[in-house]
Amino acid sequence: MQAVSDRNTHAMRLLFDRYAPSLCALSGRILGDRDEAEEVVNEVFLELWQKADRFVEQRGSVRTYLLLLTRSRSIDRARRKSNPRSKAKGNTWANVDVAVSTSQTGPQEQASLIELRGTVKALLDGMPDDQRAAIELAFFEGMSHSEIAKQTGEPLGTIKGRIRLGLTRLRDGLEAHYQGGVS
Repeated sequence: MQAVSDRNTHAMRLLFDRYAPSLCALSGRILGDRDEAEEVVNEVFLELWQKADRFVEQRGSVRTYLLLLTRSRSIDRARRKSNPRSKAKGNTWANVDVAVSTSQTGPQEQASLIELRGTVKALLDGMPDDQRAAIELAFFEGMSHSEIAKQTGEPLGTIKGRIRLGLTRLRDGLEAHYQGGVS
């Protein structure tokens, strides 16, 4: 990120090549339109180039930062269009599988993405149903906290708490997994 802040185009190209496929899959999942998803991803990288100083390493990884930016921009675009987002029926992991299989990465990185997918799925499966459902609605369906509360009939504070607790469990589980602890 320091190289991007220093206007190093090679560093920017490396970030784009590494993260654009998964960001496009996330945005496409929220918007239901690949062309619009690609536009959102381009906007995210343009914003990154113009405002690289907004990234704070202590708050999370570059990957997390880009995922959050993409999710936020995608939801904003979906709301502006006032079109209902495409909701997948059945397996919420189908689009994750597509993102991994169509990613323009090498075999080693694809294997890493597949392992990460399996770890996240196992961690989600181990959560209480209400936490898992709230996280899936927020991150796979692209719904806001208030939309989830309305759909489930639960108070907004309850939904926010479930998502916060679930994300904390995911973070802790991923840290343990990658430090060689729990898988």
